[in-house]
Amino acid sequence: MQLIEWDRSNTGSADLYLDAPSEQHRWADDAALLVEHLGLGSAIFIGGSAGARLAYLTAIRHPQIVSGLILWSVSGGGYSSQLLGYQYHTPYIEAAVRGGMAEVAETPHFSELIRANPGNAARLLDMDADTFIAVMKSWNDVFYPTMAAPVIAATVSELRTVTAPTLIFNGNDDFHPAFAAEALHEAIPCSRLLPCAWTRDDWMLRYVGRIPEGVVELYPRMSELIVDYIRGIDQI
Repeated sequence: MQLIEWDRSNTGSADLYLDAPSEQHRWADDAALLVEHLGLGSAIFIGGSAGARLAYLTAIRHPQIVSGLILWSVSGGGYSSQLLGYQYHTPYIEAAVRGGMAEVAETPHFSELIRANPGNAARLLDMDADTFIAVMKSWNDVFYPTMAAPVIAATVSELRTVTAPTLIFNGNDDFHPAFAAEALHEAIPCSRLLPCAWTRDDWMLRYVGRIPEGVVELYPRMSELIVDYIRGIDQI
């Protein structure tokens, strides 16, 4: 067994991506290319929040390379979608309106991407501000909650096409509500839903800084169940 981590587009030292399809869908397409490039055939996708979106979108768009899904902190519903859509897009739209691409480059997110990968400066500054704003608005559309899409970026009909064995941990915080994980479980055939591994306060008090450690410190609480599930997939 081997674990693979990579910098998604617009994270870490990866190149900037500012085009169509949306960033969420590009992550899934890149994941499929990575699995194919490494000659792995298929992989189990494990992730929470944005990682969960990447995983189920990859299973929808590239089912041949997904042998299993393990998902937690599933985002969906009005509050979660509205907050995340705002955080991911609105500050950069407003920066572009105020000061063009030079001001976008100075935002904490993009300045860090430029520091990690200096080539990103030209990729960003060479872009027309109006085009950038249009891209950000189109990406934000993916976050609109609808009856047909109970989780971000995927409809029920799309999720019903997922055939990979799927383990879902329920949610119970403001950004990853239980009904989103439960809707995902209901939509993905033969998926398994387990209780959340932490309380709402465990998550939210870390998120707002009242508990002085990151939310990722909670993830080891799931490790034994995840390993057991992977062993079961390997035996299929």
